[in-house]
Amino acid sequence: MDGGTVYNIDMEGAIRQCMDLVEDESKIIVDVFVCGADDTPPVEDDAGKAYHNFMRKRTLHSYYSNTNSLATSMLAHPEVQMRYVVKQINGFSGLDEIKFDGDFTWTLQEAGRQDAYNALNASDSANIRDYLVEWNTLEEPHEDYDTLIEYIEGRTGEEMVKAMWEKALN
Repeated sequence: MDGGTVYNIDMEGAIRQCMDLVEDESKIIVDVFVCGADDTPPVEDDAGKAYHNFMRKRTLHSYYSNTNSLATSMLAHPEVQMRYVVKQINGFSGLDEIKFDGDFTWTLQEAGRQDAYNALNASDSANIRDYLVEWNTLEEPHEDYDTLIEYIEGRTGEEMVKAMWEKALN
C-alpha cells in the first residue's frame, strides 16, 4: 500500500492489494506508522457537543482497537515481512489534527523526522515491531496489560529510561 489510511490501520486491505501483484505473502514488505496521541484518553464526566463526542469516540476507538487489529493481522499473515512499525512520539488527536498553520505543523514535521531517524537507526524504541511479536507470542504481556497499546507504552517507557541511563553512564 502506498499512502496512508485514515481512522484505522488497514493492514488486511494492504495485503489483499499486494496479493493482486504477487503470489507469495513472503514477498510483501509492510511499514506501519502508528500516529496519534500517546496518552490514555482522559475520563470525562460531562457530555460535550456532538462534534466533541464524535471526536472523543474516535479517539477512544483508535486507542483501544487499531493497534490490536495490527497485531491480529500479523498473526494471520506470518509470512508478510513487517519491516518497521513506528509509533509516533508526542502525537496529536482531536481538533489538533486539523490545525494547518506553519508554526504548529513545523514542530510535527521535525518530530516525525526524528521518529523516522530513530526507527531506521533502532534507537529510542521507535520500531515497535518486536513488541507486537512479544504481544502475539508471549503470555506475560497479557497478564500485566489490558491492551496492546498499553503494553507498547509501558515497554517504550522502559526502553527510554534504559537509554537515558546508558547515556548518563557513558
